[in-house]
Amino acid sequence: MKNKKAFMQAGIVIVYILLVWTIVIPLLVTYLLYRYLFGKRCDKTEAILTASDYPELDCAAFKVESGKNRLACFEYRDREKCEGKAVVLVCHGIGCSHGNYLNRIAYFAHKGYIVVGFDITGCGDSEGESMVGLPQSHVDIHAVLTYMENSPEYGSLPILLYGHSWSGFGTAAALNYGHKPAAVVSASGFNKERSIVRFQAVKMCGSLGALTLPWIAVIERFIFGKSAKYTAVEGINAYGGPVLIAHSKDDPTVPYD
Repeated sequence: MKNKKAFMQAGIVIVYILLVWTIVIPLLVTYLLYRYLFGKRCDKTEAILTASDYPELDCAAFKVESGKNRLACFEYRDREKCEGKAVVLVCHGIGCSHGNYLNRIAYFAHKGYIVVGFDITGCGDSEGESMVGLPQSHVDIHAVLTYMENSPEYGSLPILLYGHSWSGFGTAAALNYGHKPAAVVSASGFNKERSIVRFQAVKMCGSLGALTLPWIAVIERFIFGKSAKYTAVEGINAYGGPVLIAHSKDDPTVPYD
C-alpha cells in the first residue's frame, strides 16, 4: 500500500513538473515577450510632422471611442483645393502616429479630398496605457470607420482607406467587420499577425522563437476575443471591392514573402 501511495505521489509530481515546463513556463515567457513588444506607449517619434508644417491645410480635431479609450482623430482639408468629393482615412504603422503620415495626408488633401488621420490606441495623442497588440489596429480602424459611416458629415461621402504596415494589415482585416468602403489600399501589410510576430520572435530568439506561436494565439484570444483570428485575406474576400496591395521586396520589417 505504501509503495502504491508513493508511486501515485511521484506520478502527480511528474505531471505537475511536465505541466509547468510545457505550459506554464512557455506561456509566461511568451507573455513577457508580447508585453515587451506591445506593452508600451508610443508617444514620441523622430521627425514627426505637425499641422503647422502645412499652413495650407485646415485641421479639426475630434475624438472617437474604441473600447475604454478615446482615439485622437484629425480632419485635414486644403482650404483652396478641397472639393469634398470623398473622405480618405489614413491609418499609421507601428511605432509612430498619424503625424508621421502628414506628407501622405497632405498629398490626398491637395488632390481635393477630405482626409482623416488618427492615432491608434497607445500612440500619439490617443488614450491607452499601451499599444495592446497587433489586432488593435483593426479594432480601432473598425471604431473610426463606424463613427464615420454614422456621421452626418462623412456618412454621405465615399470613404477610402489607406493603411501602412501595422495598418496595412488593419485596413484589410477591418473589412471582416462588414464595412464597405469605396476602395482600400494596403501598403507593406501582412495577412496574419502571427506570421509577423513569428518573424520578429525568430529574429530576436532564434528558431526557438517559433515555439511561442501557439501561446501568442492564446494570449491574443484572451485579449481580443474572436476578432483576434481576423486576417487580411479573409477581410478582402468578404469585402469584394477594389483593393490595391503594395509591397517592397526589400522591406526589412515586413518581409515580402
